[in-house]
Amino acid sequence: MDQTDSPAKSSVAFVEIVLAVLMTAVVVAVGVSAYRTFSIRSEVDDTLSATSALRTAIAEFYTHERRTPADEHEASLSAAVTSAARRFHGSLRIVAGRIDLVYGAGADRALVGRLLSLTPYETAALEIFWICGNRIPGPGLEPLGFSAGGPRAEQRATTIEARYLPAECR
Repeated sequence: MDQTDSPAKSSVAFVEIVLAVLMTAVVVAVGVSAYRTFSIRSEVDDTLSATSALRTAIAEFYTHERRTPADEHEASLSAAVTSAARRFHGSLRIVAGRIDLVYGAGADRALVGRLLSLTPYETAALEIFWICGNRIPGPGLEPLGFSAGGPRAEQRATTIEARYLPAECR
């Protein structure tokens, strides 16, 4: 009796081991994917943090000049732009007050060559708000430059997958 039960027991044990290995592999795969998404999102967050001085400088330029800066040279931001661009290994341009970031080869491969824009908007009270990525501006927000009647910042769609964007950019 022991001899006939032995092959059945070993095949059941083998199936249990295979199932345990498969379940472990699935859990590891999900964990790795979640960590990668978290890591890429952190890289995008760091990029946004690196632009805070630029956003402040553009807002100050607009407050004093009553128009959006055409580019980083007009706003005397070349050094700040270069410094921020180094943080995410890419290029950064200012176009009519909008900040366009294109990730370079030093970024995660999911970001390389992808665009993220930060667009300034203003309220009727002339407060400036920044809209990141594909987020839709709320009611009462007009592109920066609207109240002055000059060139306006125009929003550009991001080419980064939504799952990698922080909540304020989706």
